[in-house]
Amino acid sequence: MVKINEFFNQKQDQELNFNVPEDVYTYMVNDPAFYRKHYYPAILRLPKEGNAKSILPVIDKACNQYVKKYNIPKEGMQLLTAEEKNDMARQIYAKEMKRHKKGKY
Repeated sequence: MVKINEFFNQKQDQELNFNVPEDVYTYMVNDPAFYRKHYYPAILRLPKEGNAKSILPVIDKACNQYVKKYNIPKEGMQLLTAEEKNDMARQIYAKEMKRHKKGKY
C-alpha cells in the first residue's frame, strides 16, 4: 500500500522505459501543429543552412512541447542528452536531405 504523500513525493528523475529520441521524433512528424509550425519550415531551410546543427532548435522546441503534452516528469531541456540531440539532428538531416535531392520538397 502506498501513502498519498509517497505517491506525490516520487523522484522527478525517473527513467523513462521507452526510446525517448524515437518517441520525440515521432511526435515531431505526427503532431500536425508542431509539424506545420516548426518541423516543415526547418526542413525547407536545410539546403540553405547546410548542416545538421540547424535542426537543434526544433528538437529543443519538440522536447519542451512533448513533456507538456504527455506530462513527462522531466524538464524539456533535460529530456535528451546533448549527444542524443546531436545524433537525432544528424539522422533527421541525412533523411531529409535525401528527400530534398529526390525532389520531395
